[in-house]
Amino acid sequence: MKNIAALLKWFIPCIAILLQGCENNDSDEEVTVTPNVLNSFGFTLNGESWRPHTNDNNECIQTFNCSSWALSGNPEIPFYTIRAFRDPNGKTGENSENILRFQLRDVSDTRSYTISGSYKEDFSSYVLFIINKSDGTSTRYINAMDQDAFFARVDDFIPIEGFSRQGIKGSFFGTLYNEEDASDSLAIEKGTFTFEKINWSNYDQCPH
Repeated sequence: MKNIAALLKWFIPCIAILLQGCENNDSDEEVTVTPNVLNSFGFTLNGESWRPHTNDNNECIQTFNCSSWALSGNPEIPFYTIRAFRDPNGKTGENSENILRFQLRDVSDTRSYTISGSYKEDFSSYVLFIINKSDGTSTRYINAMDQDAFFARVDDFIPIEGFSRQGIKGSFFGTLYNEEDASDSLAIEKGTFTFEKINWSNYDQCPH
C-alpha cells in the first residue's frame, strides 16, 4: 500500500501539469477565420495568370467590381459592366497599370454571347484592356468588331435578396487586338466571373 500511495503522490501532480499545459496551448492558438468571399474574377493573359490586386492580403478587398443596370423598354435590356484593375501599388482608375472593362448587353438567358461592339458606344457589348507603362504611354487592346473573336458565356443568374437585379456567373475567352496595330494581340483564356454581390463602384467582395 505504501508503494501505491507513493506512486499516486508522484502521478497526480504530473497529470495536473500536463492538463495545465494543454489549456495554455489551446488559449495561445490563433483561430483563423476564412472570409466569406462572394465574388471572384480572373483569367490567363498570354498564358500567365491575371488577377486583380488584393489589398493587404485581405481577400474581401480586391480591385474589381460589377454594376448591373437596364435600358427601359418592353422588354427591358439588361447590362452587366465589369471593371478590374491590377497594379503593384493597388492603384485603380485611369492610373492603374492594367485596366479591364468588360460589358455584356442584353443578358437575359444562360447562353453564349459574342462580344463584337465598341467601348466607345455606351450600349454595346465590348472588352477593353489597357496597359499603362512607366514612361507615361499606354496601349489599348479591344475586341474585333468585324469578326467573331471574343466570347462570353453566362452559366447562372443568382438572386440577391432585397435587390431587383440578379447576380451573375460565367466565363469568357478570346483575342484582343492593339487598337493602333492589329498585328499585336493578347490572348485571354480561362476567364471566369462570379458576382453573388453587385458591388457597383467599390471593391468589397464580402457580405457586410
